[in-house]
Amino acid sequence: MGKVIAVASQKGGVGKTTTTVNIAASLGVLRQRTLVIDLDEQNAVSFGLGLSRQQMESGIYDVFMGRVKLRDIIHPTAIPTLKVIPYGKGTLTDEFEKFVRQKGSAPLLKRYVEAVRKSCDFILIDCPPGMGDLTIYALSAADSVLVPMQPEPLSLKTLTQILKIIRKVRRSVNPDLIMEGLLLTMYDENYRISREVAKQVWATFPEEVVFRNVIPRMEEFAASFAVGRPIILQDPESEVSQAYLRLAKELLKKAKAEQAEMANAASEN
Repeated sequence: MGKVIAVASQKGGVGKTTTTVNIAASLGVLRQRTLVIDLDEQNAVSFGLGLSRQQMESGIYDVFMGRVKLRDIIHPTAIPTLKVIPYGKGTLTDEFEKFVRQKGSAPLLKRYVEAVRKSCDFILIDCPPGMGDLTIYALSAADSVLVPMQPEPLSLKTLTQILKIIRKVRRSVNPDLIMEGLLLTMYDENYRISREVAKQVWATFPEEVVFRNVIPRMEEFAASFAVGRPIILQDPESEVSQAYLRLAKELLKKAKAEQAEMANAASEN
């Protein structure tokens, strides 16, 4: 059974989508059967994983609308064990927002996730920016949520908002949702504010909530995304590529520990 991780952030520009792309690619390189679901109408994850415009014509939006079957919009990537479901060409129109908000629609994404879960080791859901209806949709279908944050004071302020939303989702629709972790992105050791905010985050939150691996700021990173290739394919020996690979190994280790714990609990019962 695959682990489902929603990647979400209240604040834009923190590397949320690039994080989804590069965690997924790193897990794929580690031979983990990985599926990415793009819930952002910009289709940025799909582009970052090398999908063509034609492949992005239909996606999860069209599945929601009943226009296509889920199996028809799962696309392969340059990494054999990594696949992606694009968002499609739909937009957040009043009609779609009404559909998302209507009673009984929330379990739909969870149903689609469960349909492919057995064939995956990891499913990553890239949420749109902010905490809108589609992000709540994703959190209702996920096992955990990973929150990228840039080490700056404003990120600390918005972090409290997303933590409140996670608690609300846990109370109302998904009691099993847990925090996968806070991930510091665009970290620059040369900037005092980066060091200070990182130190504050590590001091404020429990060790199991904050990833010790941080993602450094690198110009090559943006260049890799622009050509639709994850950094681990474009420049596998770079500092940022190795950082994401370490993060993927950390996620894998945690998932295996959780599976072992569940197996032990089942055997005791």
